Amino acid sequence: MTPHHSGYLQGSGTPNANESPNPIPFLAVPARSTCTVYVQCNPALIPTDHAPLQKTWQALITAAIEHAGEWLGFGAKTAVGYGRLGQDDATRKQVAEQARDRAEADEKAARDAALAELSAEGRQIAEFVRSCEDKLRNHRKDPLTPGSGLYAGALRLSKAALDDGSAWSGGDRLQLAEAFGEWLPKVIEKLDRKDEWKEARKKLRLAALRGE
Repeated sequence: MTPHHSGYLQGSGTPNANESPNPIPFLAVPARSTCTVYVQCNPALIPTDHAPLQKTWQALITAAIEHAGEWLGFGAKTAVGYGRLGQDDATRKQVAEQARDRAEADEKAARDAALAELSAEGRQIAEFVRSCEDKLRNHRKDPLTPGSGLYAGALRLSKAALDDGSAWSGGDRLQLAEAFGEWLPKVIEKLDRKDEWKEARKKLRLAALRGE
């Protein structure tokens, strides 16, 4: 910024060609510089009558930053072109992938910690449920294959749970029966063609009721 005629502008003189300009240096970020913008929100502080914002605030903030960077600018002297920011798509993708990896690692750590507190039988049930969740997440169902896949694994698990010498408790057997009823119809194709899983659920429930 280099204002001319400072005396005139301050009301103490008239503009004339003999005045020296008054250079005023100011800080500016060089073109093609990069930066990372961090925005943090505590969803608990969002009013209850704006509850949807708890899930959408990130998208709204992202849109606002993109609009400001392209059309408005950040900082001073935006009217003459300063403060324009554009998205670095490669970096943005990398940051998103890193965030996803961290979230998956945290989820796995929490899942492993929860499994460590379960009995051996409880872990088998949890692993069966997790396999079903993974299958459902991929939007694919397992074929109704007699000797392999989730269906065969479920039948083997029920057989082990009903074995006279097993350490399965009544509560574990009942939990396994409920897991079959909840998950097998979601992840097995044409399940209505087989009745073994229904029989297994019935036996698991009866064994739990008898306290076996």
